[in-house]
Amino acid sequence: MMAARRVSNETKKLRNTYERNKHSDAFIGERVRLTKTIDPPADLDADATREWSVHMSLLLATGAAGPSDLRSFVALVQAAVLVDRAYKQALKDGPLTTTDGGSDKLSPSWTAWAAASGVYYRWARAFSLVPSAAMPALPMPRGGKPELVA
Repeated sequence: MMAARRVSNETKKLRNTYERNKHSDAFIGERVRLTKTIDPPADLDADATREWSVHMSLLLATGAAGPSDLRSFVALVQAAVLVDRAYKQALKDGPLTTTDGGSDKLSPSWTAWAAASGVYYRWARAFSLVPSAAMPALPMPRGGKPELVA
């Protein structure tokens, strides 16, 4: 007599016979996911430690990361600190600086803030911490400019 073939969880879900077990919350597909906070590495400064706590709470709420993502998570935290510091400096310096020729150009600190914001956004999106990360890009209207509806 042959043993009964195991029915996959996907099939059970389609048949509406799937029952979650006590360990199913700890998995993302086939990977283990984080279910409790992890202390920050000892080499992070005070700002990065604060950002670690904030972003760890967000990460646990989304349930989208596991222990294998922690090195990338450090990069996310460092990018958050960089954006904060660059923003403060950009506000101090102002958006424009005057060249030797007397013309105005974008301040280097504002350029640095814009670059840091882009890096942070990419990391936040990779960890599903950006609401639009799950949404496809919307096509532009035919005129090339989006219409604003009040």
